[in-house]
Amino acid sequence: MANDCYFLLKAVAREKGTLERLYALLDYKDPEGLFLYRVRDLQIDRPPARAGGFWTAEFSGDVAWSDYYWFHDYYTEHDKLMLRSGIPESALHNDPDDEKLRNNIRTFQQLCKEWGFGVESWTEELGCEFQGHKLCTHTGDLIIEEERDYSTDEHGKPEPGYEGFKHKWGVWSPMRIIYGTSEEGVK
Repeated sequence: MANDCYFLLKAVAREKGTLERLYALLDYKDPEGLFLYRVRDLQIDRPPARAGGFWTAEFSGDVAWSDYYWFHDYYTEHDKLMLRSGIPESALHNDPDDEKLRNNIRTFQQLCKEWGFGVESWTEELGCEFQGHKLCTHTGDLIIEEERDYSTDEHGKPEPGYEGFKHKWGVWSPMRIIYGTSEEGVK
């Protein structure tokens, strides 16, 4: 079994239905059979709710290894061998055609541009001790992509010298997600 990487995902859209479909996609229940690679234990932390002129939602769960494949369309021979291992049997629909299955994998850049939503992701993998932070705007632009290795002391505190992220874990701005800037003008 792959290492579990915890994720916290925040999404902003103009339409509630976009966020509902995003949840279906993350849960391998998209009506067109689209999905992101290796999502597990999906939870809705905050269901779609109005925030000014937008709808926002928060999801969490686990992803195998990291969220790298959510943001990069990188597919190797090894991935072809592992494709079915990252997808629940219920999502395979007994389809023996791996190429068709591969064509249903999406990245956030593709989805954000096509569906018109923005997403911000924080990840933490405790076994290999790394964290990630990514932000993809509604135009499909990946404007934040940070990864940090870290190690902790016996009390679970980061070792001296650990550099945190530019933006605090889980602290987010709908304006930053949609437009790529925060109210403070941070790009």
